[in-house]
Amino acid sequence: VNELPVNFVLPLIDKKSVEEESVTFECEVSKAFWKKTGREVLVKWFKGERELRESSKYSIRRDNVKHSLMIKELDLDDIAEYTAVVDKEKTCGK
Repeated sequence: VNELPVNFVLPLIDKKSVEEESVTFECEVSKAFWKKTGREVLVKWFKGERELRESSKYSIRRDNVKHSLMIKELDLDDIAEYTAVVDKEKTCGK
């Protein structure tokens, strides 16, 4: 028996903000843990093709099935497409 894949039940939506403020992208996946392994379902975040990591610029959070990316102190270089990826699924927002 194969385990059902993870999918996005709440996709990313486009956001508007102004320079020097913060913006948060949020999504929700269909389950928090893989039944077969018991491991957490993790969402990877990308800006364009570059994978993002936790830093002073980016805050990446997980709360059960809800995942979020906060971009701090926005500037014009932050204008881009952001993607959340889990398993073989992805969702995008700008």
